[in-house]
Amino acid sequence: PARPLDAEGFVPRDQTPPMSPAITNFFDPAMMRPYAPNYVPETEYLRLLRLNKAKEALVRTAEMAMVQPMDSPVTRFTRNPENEATLKQALDEAQKKAALIEPRINELYQTLKQGEADRAKLTELRWQAGYDLALARVLAIKTRTEGYNLILARAKFGLRLDDPKSNRLELRGSDEISVGSVHQKMAKQATELLERVIRDHAGTPWAYLAAEELKQPMGWKWHERYEPDPPPRKTTPRPAAGGGGNGNRPRPIRMPNENPKPIRQGVKL
Repeated sequence: PARPLDAEGFVPRDQTPPMSPAITNFFDPAMMRPYAPNYVPETEYLRLLRLNKAKEALVRTAEMAMVQPMDSPVTRFTRNPENEATLKQALDEAQKKAALIEPRINELYQTLKQGEADRAKLTELRWQAGYDLALARVLAIKTRTEGYNLILARAKFGLRLDDPKSNRLELRGSDEISVGSVHQKMAKQATELLERVIRDHAGTPWAYLAAEELKQPMGWKWHERYEPDPPPRKTTPRPAAGGGGNGNRPRPIRMPNENPKPIRQGVKL
């Protein structure tokens, strides 16, 4: 059955008929027609890839295993002004997540970068949108991941706090890139590519994904606050063993029966 579409081509889940795929975004077929794949024999397809490094790099990147962003990176830390070593240990542990995926991100970036020289030679809209979006998203995740790692590394050498008593530190996403000019340039390039995809390929899935990527900040910023530690819990002392504290009485000692009942012998018939 046909799904109702609102002005933005979005279908809420409660309007999806039962037993139908839960697809929420639809795109105008007339808008998508210029982006249809060019179906050619495999040999011709491979030949076309060899003629353009951007196409070849995009396909090679697609064949690699997908790299997911950091899974729930640690963003909240507790600081003890009297023992900074505990914060350093927590920062060291948090950096491990970034260190695990950085090599894979760099591999994807270097592969796409090899095709950048031939990007201007792409004439097909599908290839233009695909290459620009792929490079932009890799640049964005590279900026976030490496920036996260660097800002944690710097924090281990001390943070400039507005309040020396601050004991709660939190990293939040920010449009400000504070880890160096290299990452500022990467964030700027990623933003320009995403905006170009939105502008040149409006109404397509590539533009939709680019807009979603732009909603996520690429930088990080520290936020601090002081939060008093909760008072220690009061514990009720337990009574000594055998004592009668809190109304508990010692168990009575059972004495053996001095006049046990005689054992009845069985009678044989």
